[in-house]
Amino acid sequence: MKTHYHQHQSRIMIIVSSILLFSFHVQSQSFQIVWGMNMTLAGNSSSSNFSPSNAALTGANQHGLPTVRYYSLGGGDYAYGTTYWHTTGVPKYLEFGFSVNTFEYDLNSVSFRVRRSPDGPKSVSLRSSLDGFTSDLTTFSMSADGTFYNVSVPMGLANLSNGVTFRLYGTNANTYLGVMYFDQLVINTTVHSIVLPVSLTSFIARLQEKHVALTWETSWEKDSKNFQVERSTDLHLFTPIGSVNAAGVTEGRTQYAFTDEHPLPGANYYRLKMIDLDESYTYSVVRDIFINTEISEWTVSPNPVAYGTIIVKGHFPEIPDLQLTDMQGRPVETELVYSEIKSLYLIPLKPLPAGIYVLALTRNGKKQHAKVLVP
Repeated sequence: MKTHYHQHQSRIMIIVSSILLFSFHVQSQSFQIVWGMNMTLAGNSSSSNFSPSNAALTGANQHGLPTVRYYSLGGGDYAYGTTYWHTTGVPKYLEFGFSVNTFEYDLNSVSFRVRRSPDGPKSVSLRSSLDGFTSDLTTFSMSADGTFYNVSVPMGLANLSNGVTFRLYGTNANTYLGVMYFDQLVINTTVHSIVLPVSLTSFIARLQEKHVALTWETSWEKDSKNFQVERSTDLHLFTPIGSVNAAGVTEGRTQYAFTDEHPLPGANYYRLKMIDLDESYTYSVVRDIFINTEISEWTVSPNPVAYGTIIVKGHFPEIPDLQLTDMQGRPVETELVYSEIKSLYLIPLKPLPAGIYVLALTRNGKKQHAKVLVP
């Protein structure tokens, strides 16, 4: 009987050990986020925990020839061909990143393949939004042209809850005709079954007379502390303007509201900083409201723009400072090709994807904004 008890106990221990081992593997799983560059700049994730954004160029241009823009490597594989990496005062980079949906994760490594033409960039460096793109995570020298280099950068960051954006900078190109190819941008992660504090299902900004009404809804919360409402006029510097206490723990829908009683003239950009009890946090998407406090001194017409030319109409005895940005605050390179006292003609240096952009016009120390619609 005693022997039977020990045999039975041994069987139980084996079963329990198997369950614990299975649970351990379920709680932490490895996933990849990949930008394959196969005729598209879209990213794909093997986990629903991540939502990758499309890769996007700033400063440099995609190659004008389709056969170079998506350079065939055979077997249905392609590389992304880009130009205009020659040295100017404008930073030039390829940006890619992702947002996080439900669970905490470890950021294990980032890898990519690069190749250059004889006149293309001889160096490539990787930076991230973790430090505001201020320092290089790695710098790699492409000593030979016509060869793909495989670069892997270990990260070793644990229990992250925010998404990360990366930038690949190309430098030391001989001419603007030099080509740089990108292929297989890969982010390696490990996802844990540690639920993020908040699942945000909606965030809406509405103009109500002279105020801005912000409303948002969560589908569930776990140890959430509060929502800090932040505002910006340039999509770069966000400042807190208020706070709303969170429900803490809930599995049902919860609605919240906040009113900005004193929005600023021009563009107002809003986001939520969702803070957990342990002070970890994530950010919401950004919503924008434009406040017109006076009759505008200038307009964009036609709007939507036609034939890729932005025409600014007004009275311009002197040429003002003009800056075009996308809705993520990234600058768009433009050239003022013609000006007269009542019109300015602005052309982007590369074709703009369809969407909404913001044109800032500054003169006499006064900045005004206008939305620009690109069909």
